[in-house]
Amino acid sequence: MNDKMLEGLNKIWANAMELQGKKALAFNEANTKAVVIQKVLELLGWHIENGEVSMEFPLKTEKSTISVDYALLLDGKPRIIVECKPLNTRLGEAESIQVMKYAFYGNIPWAILTNGKLWIVSNADYKEEFFRFDLSKPGSSLNKIKLLSRESVRTGVLQKTGEDSYTAQAISRYLDDNKPRFVEEIHSKDTKLNKETISRLLDEMEISFPAPEQPVEVEAEKETKPTILDRLDDNQKAIIDALKSRLSEIGPGIISWAVKNYYAFGINPTGRWRWMFADFHRRRKGLRLYIWYPYKELQNPPEILQSPPMPEGYSGWKEKVTIAHIYSPEQIDEILPAMRLAYELVVSRHGVRE
Repeated sequence: MNDKMLEGLNKIWANAMELQGKKALAFNEANTKAVVIQKVLELLGWHIENGEVSMEFPLKTEKSTISVDYALLLDGKPRIIVECKPLNTRLGEAESIQVMKYAFYGNIPWAILTNGKLWIVSNADYKEEFFRFDLSKPGSSLNKIKLLSRESVRTGVLQKTGEDSYTAQAISRYLDDNKPRFVEEIHSKDTKLNKETISRLLDEMEISFPAPEQPVEVEAEKETKPTILDRLDDNQKAIIDALKSRLSEIGPGIISWAVKNYYAFGINPTGRWRWMFADFHRRRKGLRLYIWYPYKELQNPPEILQSPPMPEGYSGWKEKVTIAHIYSPEQIDEILPAMRLAYELVVSRHGVRE
């Protein structure tokens, strides 16, 4: 029976290799995240729109505050950090230890270092690598990969398996270090036993606690509630896609998500600062954008921007929202400067993260 997780991982890698082969993308860190790493996290049940994946997560170290690429959260608490490098960048022991230290400083149990292809999973409490896998060959490590799923973390399967593995290694080390004493003690209990045989059998003993054969599967996708995307036409969806593709030109830390009546763009990774959102006008084609920026503060605003009376339900934003009507993806160039100003204003007043 084909495993959906394995199928999904193979598709992610095949897509990355196809793009690389066509030279359609330069696999810098940002593109590696978007094409590979974020897709793997989503396949494992970690979704940005659920507020459980925080980008550029701040951590205090001994000397300063740094940001890691991703923190995977449950109940608002980080459980795993993920530090990313460009595709196929060499990952050495020093880099792996550094990410483990970041997790240790943040009191976060698990750390992942990845370049998209190689994933190194470490436990900060035990200060040891737990396992690694190659995304180009996921079948040989599938059960271990599944331990990183949201459900395995939520139910404690990842933590228990890590504890078992570390304990097994500690027991093995203790047996090795004290082997002569054990041989003597066992022989003293029954002198008919041969010491050489006892020693040989102790060497052959293998204590291990492998990853469970059936780790907790990623939750089956729940029935999704309808969003505004279900009601948009192809042109409106193209405008949304074009907006999303241009966000990196505005600033870091921007996420987007769809709800029933609008499509939101947030600066805070928790989505609390809805710096811009889009809906559609029933009598007009295209999309109506609400940009969090006082119209009267704009210098020489482009013609595409307006400041009409706010629709019912948005009265509290009246002095802070500028409206633009977009009829094609090409018009985004006209409002990009205003969007950037709005972004800078919100960041200056509220920061990228609360």
